[in-house]
Amino acid sequence: MTHDDEGGFEQLPPNDIEAEACALGAAMLSPDAAGQVAEMLRVDDFFRPAHQIIFRALLATYGRGEPVNPVTVRAELPRQADGPEHVPDGMYLHRLVEQVPMVNAVGSYITQVRNVAKLRGLAVAGPRITQLAYASAAADADDAADIANKLLDEATATSTPSVARSVADMAMPFMESLEAGGDQRGVASGWTDLGRLVPRFRPGQLITIAARPGVGKSVAMACIAHYVGVKLGLPVFVGTLEMSTDEFMARLVSHDAKVNLKHLLEPELLTEDDWERLARSLDRLQSAKTLVIDDTPAMGIPHVRASLRQMRRTGSPAALTVIDYLQLMESPKKVESRQVEVSQYSRGFKLLAKEFEVPIIVGSQLNRDVERRADKKPILADLRESGSVEQDSDIVIMLNRDDVYDPESPRAGEIDMYVEKNRNGPKGLATLAFQGHYSRIDDMAARDNWTPHGVVS
Repeated sequence: MTHDDEGGFEQLPPNDIEAEACALGAAMLSPDAAGQVAEMLRVDDFFRPAHQIIFRALLATYGRGEPVNPVTVRAELPRQADGPEHVPDGMYLHRLVEQVPMVNAVGSYITQVRNVAKLRGLAVAGPRITQLAYASAAADADDAADIANKLLDEATATSTPSVARSVADMAMPFMESLEAGGDQRGVASGWTDLGRLVPRFRPGQLITIAARPGVGKSVAMACIAHYVGVKLGLPVFVGTLEMSTDEFMARLVSHDAKVNLKHLLEPELLTEDDWERLARSLDRLQSAKTLVIDDTPAMGIPHVRASLRQMRRTGSPAALTVIDYLQLMESPKKVESRQVEVSQYSRGFKLLAKEFEVPIIVGSQLNRDVERRADKKPILADLRESGSVEQDSDIVIMLNRDDVYDPESPRAGEIDMYVEKNRNGPKGLATLAFQGHYSRIDDMAARDNWTPHGVVS
């Protein structure tokens, strides 16, 4: 406790000077401890100013590859302090070393320093959030909540090293990655035919799946969500603005159990075979504990960001995010045009994909121009209210089915997936089997030595 000017008491922010001292002392006794302290703590995690200066000196010494001990750290102190009067006493370094109970307990010292630093961050963030709430207008509530969440994230953040790395550091890991088969991060669509064009949806990518209403945009996204969330068992966030959670769930069950969707929507039509299929499906679906479906009305990017934060905090960061679909999102703020609003969302989702290192798939409608053409093949210019959708997307997949326009088409039951933009791969066309009554899209019959037709590098 410290006395204030009026003779009362003012509570100090949360701190643990002893844990700070033990962490620094252990770092100067053991190379392993020095590495843990340097990589897991930040300057702001230390409350005592002298400890911040010592930690900066420790970081500089460790970063040069020199041994970390009281002698080398002391030599670095003058370069890390703001002035000679702030340089800690060299004897203090030796006292830090002498008071360490157990060097191999450095992990517990680090944990305690970080935990107290989080509490200290919350103590600082609290008044700032309160001030933000009073200063914001009601119409800006979502933005204020988003800023408040960021303040809380900053307050409770763990140490994050800089993402900037030299080419020299990355050259060997890159070559080793090639030898091991390349970068395997990301998730596949589940379709072999499309996978020949787009092997994986990678972290940070924005993928747009576009089609006219009724072609199969929602079915395609539900299929991918099912493959990643149920078959692979990875965390998936699905934001569905077009359907309710129950409606989306019906399609997911129809897909998984191969039960006619009409039977699920009208249960009196369910047959004995349907019930047997549903019973087998139940076990698979009950294991999908991290496949999350959200049908919040007027869902915006702040809501999606908050949901992804929540998944990350609970230890299940999303491996995939699916939003169905872009044009149904609305902003509480007035914008000059609908095109500008949709463009803001596409850019926002691209930034969100990079922020959370997750591929984000968004559905998008095509305009009616495609229906006026004889071949009905969609092109990028058909993106409705496109604005920056094409620019922001790393991959654009456009869907078409001949039998939507001609029920007697010889290609009934087929769906074309045109990869019209592919930042890291070829463009081309993959044709799959469309089973709308099961809410399914599957690969066509197995074919040997098959390559996607219409491939453009």
